[in-house]
Amino acid sequence: MYYQPRKKLREPSMLIFYTIKMYIWFFICVLCMFIAISLHFESVKHVKLREEYGKERGVKIGKLYGAISGTMEFISLIGLWISPQPRFAIPIFSDLSILIVNFSTPIFHLMISLPLIILGAWISIRGVKATRLEIAETHCTPMKLEMTGVYSTVRHPQYFGWILVHFGMSILLSVWYSMLFTPVLIALIYLIARIEEEELISEFGEEYADYQKKVPMLIPNFPKKIINDKSTESQPTSYPSGNELLTNKLRVSPIKKIM
Repeated sequence: MYYQPRKKLREPSMLIFYTIKMYIWFFICVLCMFIAISLHFESVKHVKLREEYGKERGVKIGKLYGAISGTMEFISLIGLWISPQPRFAIPIFSDLSILIVNFSTPIFHLMISLPLIILGAWISIRGVKATRLEIAETHCTPMKLEMTGVYSTVRHPQYFGWILVHFGMSILLSVWYSMLFTPVLIALIYLIARIEEEELISEFGEEYADYQKKVPMLIPNFPKKIINDKSTESQPTSYPSGNELLTNKLRVSPIKKIM
């Protein structure tokens, strides 16, 4: 009797099939993220929505798209972090780990991820406070252009904070697929920011164009501001010499009349 051996799972097609089957929840979250991003694209096209549905109805539809896409993005992002997937370890103190609620993570991962998560959350919250929660949730057009506070260092602080938090959580939980998804997430956020800025230029005109020239889109200019501040502080204070003091005194003091 002739025995036909089973096909090895190392074949690319079979390997991809079993990988998707094993980590199906991660790929479902990725799919939901793309759907959410596509709704996000539509929610920020304020001019197009007003032209198609009228001013009031277009604003309502835009807010609805924004609320749905924001909720889906939040849930999908958490799913990317906690769904079953391969784990990785940075080869620095990888033997030392800490237990957090029945979950162990390398200490070095904790040292890297916590500053990223805290900084990203702080920047995002500051951005939401500056523009109001409704605008952050529904992506509607702000009444006025915000250029102070955290918006004076980066044009899209919430998206920058989003990237930092995702990167930090991927390191904290040591999730490999979520880390690999980071460049895709950055590209999607960049596209959203570009579409939003086209709408903001149509709303605010030259005011926003000038703002674009002064403030970067997604990479804050903190280092530049710090360098400028330090250079101003480090400049030595110049004091007048003795001859200059005597000359100034003679110019200022009145000439007494000899009686």
